[in-house]
Amino acid sequence: MHEVLFGDSFFRFAFVREPVRRGISAYYDKIWNATHIRQRFCALAGIKDTGGEGFLSEEDYVSCLPRIPRPVLDLHLRPQVEILMADSGIKMDFIGGLHDVTGGLQTVFDRLNIDFKPIAEEAWMREHSTKEIQKTRHFSDVALAGLKDFLAADIAFYNTLGIENG
Repeated sequence: MHEVLFGDSFFRFAFVREPVRRGISAYYDKIWNATHIRQRFCALAGIKDTGGEGFLSEEDYVSCLPRIPRPVLDLHLRPQVEILMADSGIKMDFIGGLHDVTGGLQTVFDRLNIDFKPIAEEAWMREHSTKEIQKTRHFSDVALAGLKDFLAADIAFYNTLGIENG
């Protein structure tokens, strides 16, 4: 298993999401809704989970993120760059963005010498992207600024993939 994760005999790749949209999506999916992740998040942040949707504001969520030690912060809430690089030590041969999954898959398939037939963008991908943009608009300016501060390394890394941060 060590060779699979760390050796030179395997080609390892990953695709990452746009960091701010991912952070906002995590809030609505994992914190806004009553989930076991929210219960653990509140316990680690020292907040009493009073139940129900939306009891923890965006601003409270963002202010708690840096206070929770990274090793115990749920993977859905942590910066992707920490998961892929700093923490894991896994050598990634290719990291692509979901903004161009077809181009990224072309790169991966070329590296693996597999014939790749590009697929048309699926309707669900367009719909998901539209929903994420709508959620971003509902996030307060204060919460958005705090989230961008928390995800600064993620945003910087994502921008190296050749796209502007949304």
